[in-house]
Amino acid sequence: TAERIDPENRFMNFSNWKIQTKLLFLVGVMALIISAIAGFGVWELNTVGGQVTRLSAISDNVSRNLEVARLLETMRQRALRYKVTNDQNALKEFYAAETRSRELLADAAKYTLSDERRRSYNASSAGIAELRALFDNLAKTTDDLKAARDRLFTTGDELTLAANAIIQAAVAAGESGTVLSARELDAALQAMRVANWRFQATGDERGQAVFKTNSERAVAAVGATERRMGDSARDQVAKLRSAVQSYMDGFAVVAANTLKANEIYEGQVRPKIAALQKTSDELNASLLCPTIKCGIVSLWLGLA
Repeated sequence: TAERIDPENRFMNFSNWKIQTKLLFLVGVMALIISAIAGFGVWELNTVGGQVTRLSAISDNVSRNLEVARLLETMRQRALRYKVTNDQNALKEFYAAETRSRELLADAAKYTLSDERRRSYNASSAGIAELRALFDNLAKTTDDLKAARDRLFTTGDELTLAANAIIQAAVAAGESGTVLSARELDAALQAMRVANWRFQATGDERGQAVFKTNSERAVAAVGATERRMGDSARDQVAKLRSAVQSYMDGFAVVAANTLKANEIYEGQVRPKIAALQKTSDELNASLLCPTIKCGIVSLWLGLA
């Protein structure tokens, strides 16, 4: 007798399926495979898209950091220029660079993907605010220095007039000892003024001692001339002594502000900028390494 075939087993046997059933089954399998491939493709695209978004954010912050580094160098140069020349354009350019750098750091903190970097950006912004305060002090000291120099110029002119009056009176007297005393006075006054200009040119703290020595010699020469000329030049000598004292006082103010400005720039402003530049470089290094890695991953995904 023929073996009885179970209807369920007959259905499981593909060769026993009707052609229409076979076609429907194959179409379903193909649709399933296509759906799986499409789903994997969407997942891959989302992964690559995420990498691209991350790379774009990192690239933008690298650009911001590089711009901040450039602006910090601009601030260093403008601070030095203002200290040396009292150039108002340098003042404006420093403040413009400071404002722009803080705007860039605010954007970097807003768009960064790392909380640690966000703290670093905020700390750098606070550091630039501190730098501005240091520069404000430098600018005020520089302004005070300029005013003191202007007063010293005026005092120097008064000193020249007073000295010339004494020298002319000594020459007119025609007495050889008096003329010699007047020439020694002129040499002592010139030495004092040279000491002043040498100090202003170099900013060397030791120049104060040189000026002190020469100013003491000038005061002594005034006394010697007064003793030589006697009562005939008492009023002229009094004016000269007052002019010498004013010149010494003016130099003291110029020297104090010069040394203060040097200390603020060399001891505070420049180190602060150097520290901020170092932080900017470190942030860029931390950004560039992941960027390179992400680039390799994206390239691998593109080739896979």
